[in-house]
Amino acid sequence: MTWVVVGAFGALGALARYGVSGIAQLMWRTTFPVGTLVVNITGAFAAGLLLALVTGRDVPDLLMTAAGVGFLGGYSTFSTWMVESVLAAESGGRVGLRRAGENLVVPLVVGVGAVAIGFAIGQWI
Repeated sequence: MTWVVVGAFGALGALARYGVSGIAQLMWRTTFPVGTLVVNITGAFAAGLLLALVTGRDVPDLLMTAAGVGFLGGYSTFSTWMVESVLAAESGGRVGLRRAGENLVVPLVVGVGAVAIGFAIGQWI
């Protein structure tokens, strides 16, 4: 039963990722993969918020697994982030390397901050 619920929530997360990423990329017309950045930052924020909301509370394991592993696992995307970084580096020269570096560092730094902010807000709620 757990795998069915996780799979369903994962599918919902993947659909949400597709929509959010597409909208973000349309809003900021740039060669930088802003759609992936927005998805991963909002996913990091949601993970921090979820962690804070369940810490010290009696939350069913199925709900935690469905939300954390299922939805957020389907929503955020480490592999796409890495592929886009490699493609940027391969695009050539210093510009390509700079873009790859930006694509690796910016989401990492902002993502850690997003988790911390989400966790802080979750503790406050």
